[in-house]
Amino acid sequence: MFLEERYDKIIKMVEDKGRMSVKDLSSIFKVTEDCIRKDLRELEKRGKVKRVHGGAITNRSHNDIKHINERKEINSGKKQEIAKRAFNEIEDGDIVFLDVSSINLELAQIIGSGSKKVIVVSNMPQVSTVLNDSKDNITLIIVGGEFNKKVGAMIGAFTNQYISQFTFDKSFVGVCGINEETGWISTLNMEDGATKKTIIDNSNKSYLVMEEEKYNYDEFYKFAKLDEQVQFAILEVLKQQNKISKEEIEIIKTENSKLLEEKALKEKQLKEKEDLITTYQKINNELEEKSRNIKIKLEEKEKEKLLIREQLAKEFENNKKDEIDKLNEKLKIINEEKAKLLQSEKENAEKLKNNNIQLENKVNELENKLKVETTQQKELIKKEFLNEKVKSLRKIVIKDILELANLITDNNLDLADETILELERTINVFKYKNKENRL
Repeated sequence: MFLEERYDKIIKMVEDKGRMSVKDLSSIFKVTEDCIRKDLRELEKRGKVKRVHGGAITNRSHNDIKHINERKEINSGKKQEIAKRAFNEIEDGDIVFLDVSSINLELAQIIGSGSKKVIVVSNMPQVSTVLNDSKDNITLIIVGGEFNKKVGAMIGAFTNQYISQFTFDKSFVGVCGINEETGWISTLNMEDGATKKTIIDNSNKSYLVMEEEKYNYDEFYKFAKLDEQVQFAILEVLKQQNKISKEEIEIIKTENSKLLEEKALKEKQLKEKEDLITTYQKINNELEEKSRNIKIKLEEKEKEKLLIREQLAKEFENNKKDEIDKLNEKLKIINEEKAKLLQSEKENAEKLKNNNIQLENKVNELENKLKVETTQQKELIKKEFLNEKVKSLRKIVIKDILELANLITDNNLDLADETILELERTINVFKYKNKENRL
């Protein structure tokens, strides 16, 4: 397969699936992962894909903001599903904020037809139209401010000031993109971004309502970040609410930090490998050029020999001994020069061979080193992760045992002795396993 053919197929795969890993592409095209990385670098230069850690994603163009009426017709079935999941997160008595989003219009429809007692606050006037005929269980508040026709909502300083007076149990925030690598959440409009940040800052829990294609994508203005300060549920991507503890967040951050270190190490070693190949290739080119020059000189000497032999034949006919001796001497010199050139070519070929062997050995050495260090790094990350997990579980177990002891003793239950025996048996098993592992 030609290189450009592979480029075209990679572009199509990334566009069709939204994302492709280096490993998968390497397997599909039966080439090395290094080769695929070079392909992706070239395609990124051409503006065809965007490289991310471990692969590539679609290089989406930045579009103008579409009107809310136009947006709600796109992926309507998927938006209804996301809205249903969002509604399941709302509890009776909640104060919720509905940010400008075509998904939130679907959510407003579901809230209006439901029986949950909810206070709905929104900066999107269309929500009032949807909830106009709702039952008494719905209290609607539309925030004030300047209406932005392009965005389809009230945004800006006055709106932000108004929103800041509330505390929302849950907010449902529309987004244009989320960068998986950095965690940044973005939108097209700066004022809209500032308003979204205000909504998040005044919410106990924030949900990002978005279609899957907005994942792994950056837009113009970054307004929030997925981190331990703001816990988000990405309804389309995660499918369900995942509540993450601060301890787990720290573990994930540690793991990510180690992975970034591993990535930096890999990139450094890959650069060393590329530099090494470049150096040896330069030597190879010089040796090959020298070999070509030797061959040209050998051809010239052969032509000189033929010419002298022709001259010798003529002098023999004329019986000119002096001229014949001179020509024989020239022929002798040419043969000596030719022998030197052949020896030089032999030595050059040997150097070329040794150079290629050295290159292969160096590359293998680097690759083996990389494999060993990567394996060690992964084992270290795994061990640290497990240690933190065990610490967390240990706290829970100890807490539960103490709680069990209090329940038994406080209520004078007959299970005390039996429970102590069970715990002792469990501890003995633990001791045995620990001893076995140490051996």
